[in-house]
Amino acid sequence: MKFLLIIFAFSSLFTAGCSNSSGANALPFDAGDAVSSTTMSGNNVIPLQIKSSGYLNEPVVTVTVCNPGSTTVCVTIPNVLVDTGSSGLRLFNSLLTGLSLTQVTDGSGNDIARCVTYGDGTAQWGPVQKATVVLGGETVSSVNIHVINANYKTVPSGCDGAENDPVAAQYNGILGIGARDQDCGSSTHCTSGGYQYYFSCPSGSNSCSDSGAALNLQVENPIAALDTSSNTDGLDDSSGSSIILPSITDTGVLSASGYLVFGIGTRANNTPGASAKVLRTDAAGYFYTTYNGTSFIDSLIDSGSNGFFFPATSSQTPTCDGGWYCPDSTVTGIAATQKSFTGSSSSAVTFDLVDMRRVFVSSNMAYPSDGAEEDSMFIWGLPFFYGRQIYTSISGKSVTINGTTYSTTPVVAY
Repeated sequence: MKFLLIIFAFSSLFTAGCSNSSGANALPFDAGDAVSSTTMSGNNVIPLQIKSSGYLNEPVVTVTVCNPGSTTVCVTIPNVLVDTGSSGLRLFNSLLTGLSLTQVTDGSGNDIARCVTYGDGTAQWGPVQKATVVLGGETVSSVNIHVINANYKTVPSGCDGAENDPVAAQYNGILGIGARDQDCGSSTHCTSGGYQYYFSCPSGSNSCSDSGAALNLQVENPIAALDTSSNTDGLDDSSGSSIILPSITDTGVLSASGYLVFGIGTRANNTPGASAKVLRTDAAGYFYTTYNGTSFIDSLIDSGSNGFFFPATSSQTPTCDGGWYCPDSTVTGIAATQKSFTGSSSSAVTFDLVDMRRVFVSSNMAYPSDGAEEDSMFIWGLPFFYGRQIYTSISGKSVTINGTTYSTTPVVAY
């Protein structure tokens, strides 16, 4: 899920409406250093960065895309947002110049297109096409990707706010590495019309009908295809992935770097430790979070969200414009409990919240303690990843963690 509120460094526009206006709290946090995780290597590893530009807590990697079946006619695309809350690779059409990707069509020869809407009010529209995708030292020769192109035919009314400019979006695409094999799955919302997800576009027509799409026509999670044929060492990394980021202080740092690692339990660099917490999720990656006496089923660990998003409590969370939390001083040790979607496994966790007015005027771009109000969900966004290696398995894939095999439902672990 891409759920974010954009922060522009050095801007005062967001501070005017804060519910508390103490001058001391408007002072910027001191500029922090660039910090990095311990060096990792392997075919299944690619560097991940929280850059000093873009927007707050934006995890990005570099992806190479080629013509289907080719590894020579390719383009390398940096600044692709890594999102554990969605599945599938989505790239702006303007960055695919020189490629000839294969259009995905249904049984009647109609083009398949996709509309995705996000919690921040944006949307993405465009055709589903086949490409070769190279992730580090691993290659998937043919995978369905979503080409973001607001100029493709007529944008459906349910796809208002369709993005078309990577500069304005502040990323070049989204690499969705969530719990689904496909981006949508077998529910009727995906396979049947009427839900504004998948569309059928007849040749010669500028209009597309809301049709739904069979599984083989949907955008695919490329991680699920990283089997033994995808790399030279013959290991199967298709079970899921993990993100590792360094620990940072509440006051933030200028930038941070870590890694995106493919596979779970297939190599030394992707095997959870003996003390790992494991939570079973539903097919889309959701579990329960209990906070302030309320249990939220719509809860997930989501690298594509750039803060903690959860309901406000009057005791600790005065808000600024846009719903960001702005306590007069850092609130530490806020408690919540994550619980498996099925079974009894749970994890008691704590987190902190900083005054976002100080973040707004700081040059730091990586923070472990930023949050905003969200009435009905509890989203453990990118801040939760700092200081952890967080694993996301894929539905239908079997993973073994500390002697227990999970095969019927996906899991998150850390």
